[in-house]
Amino acid sequence: MAFPFGKKDTVMKVIVFRADGSSHVGMGHIMRCLAFADRLQKAGMKVVFLIKAFDRSAALLLKARDVEF
Repeated sequence: MAFPFGKKDTVMKVIVFRADGSSHVGMGHIMRCLAFADRLQKAGMKVVFLIKAFDRSAALLLKARDVEF
């Protein structure tokens, strides 16, 4: 397999999730995406979440899982 920037270990794959959740509407969407994110992180990929509006509950959950948002 050819890698665009040379060595395989120099390429960082970033996966971006677009998910909304809050204490008001619920956290189901974020929780389901976090299940995928956990596996991807274990495979060595960087995971980033894009959320529509800041919510303290969502922020604490993502921070506890070491996910950038």
